[in-house]
Amino acid sequence: MPENKKYVILAGSGRSGTTWLGSILDSYEKAEYFYEICHYPELGFTTPELLKIKNPYTFRLPHRPVWVRRGERAILETQVKYGFRANEAARSLRLNKDYGFRKTAPDTYLFKIVRLLWFCEKLDDLKQVLGDNLKIIHLIRNPFSQLASELRQHAGNAEAAEKRYRERVEYVLKNPAFSGFHGLAEEYAGAGWPEHMVLLWWVSNELMLKATSMPMIRVVYEDLCVEPEAEVRRIFDFLGWTVSEQTLRHLKNTTSVTASERGEWSIKKNSEESMTRWRKELSEDLYRRISAMVSRCSFLELWRGRDLTAASKADLKAVSNKLP
Repeated sequence: MPENKKYVILAGSGRSGTTWLGSILDSYEKAEYFYEICHYPELGFTTPELLKIKNPYTFRLPHRPVWVRRGERAILETQVKYGFRANEAARSLRLNKDYGFRKTAPDTYLFKIVRLLWFCEKLDDLKQVLGDNLKIIHLIRNPFSQLASELRQHAGNAEAAEKRYRERVEYVLKNPAFSGFHGLAEEYAGAGWPEHMVLLWWVSNELMLKATSMPMIRVVYEDLCVEPEAEVRRIFDFLGWTVSEQTLRHLKNTTSVTASERGEWSIKKNSEESMTRWRKELSEDLYRRISAMVSRCSFLELWRGRDLTAASKADLKAVSNKLP
């Protein structure tokens, strides 16, 4: 590992807001942003499928200069324009956004990881290999909002979600490292995939919160939405970074835009609508099931002072999630 490099890892479970925060961190002039930790095989990491989707032509390259990344984007844009594997290319472009940030002699490798349960198992290895050069940002989002986001992602493809989360629950049950959660996993093993998703949210985030020996800062997604500049300054201070005009400009752009799902952000990140959207997307039955489940979660107090109750029963009854 390069001795003169620093390492920052943004870790959060899927749909927790890592894409947004990752782009903000990427605005730091001395950070070189990689999607996942696939570039160091000595850590036992393998190239994830998501990296192949993001960089279909260059994912095998451990370090991609700016001109290579922009050249790949040009190829993908041409595919979309002329209809050659246009859907795949369009998806890659959404994940491979180039904001044109100015970079000056990067000295920090910035990574994002959304496989949080798997990441928890690697923490000791990371600490041993990277030592004092490593800092971690743990991003956590309230379970109702995260579940609503998963429902949107898996709309019309519940079978894939069921298989995905069932396999992960089985992994928790078979792994001695997660023995403290076996009782909880057994209790919900026969439930639907929404419960399985929330179970994984619970287990992985609790493990991260208990990893106190690591240089880590916790960021609550809703706090980032309400006070984006204050939270970003807190994060940058932890990292020893300076907040530049480039970062402030990007922060302003991403908290004011109201682009469609095909754009950068589907909704204003710092709006009340962004934080309460889930209330109109969970059915009464699903809200009741998940609420009963997480009522025993010790770290739900992170959202103390925030209203995690559902919308009116009339609104809830109007929603049908078509779930088991």
